[in-house]
Amino acid sequence: MKDYCGKTVSANYMRKMLISKEGVGGKLTFDETGVNFHAHKMNRRILDIRIEYVDMKAAEPRGLLNGLNIITKDDTVHMFVISHRKDIIEYLQSKMN
Repeated sequence: MKDYCGKTVSANYMRKMLISKEGVGGKLTFDETGVNFHAHKMNRRILDIRIEYVDMKAAEPRGLLNGLNIITKDDTVHMFVISHRKDIIEYLQSKMN
């Protein structure tokens, strides 16, 4: 398993709108207790998002290629598009246990 602690990867956060979804570009950073999504300066329409590993219920693939859902214990679904989805899901699942 690849260790992503201290690593940053490019990501898009899929924000739900009234009728559709909007992709917000940024970076996903992994640390010892959780992950942060930080939007690019030109996409500052959303606040930074912090998800603690202890608050995660599931990390699962979404769609055919690079979609990732992180589901928290309060049933909030955070949708991302990332590279190396399989490795990141494996890492997140190891941190949830």
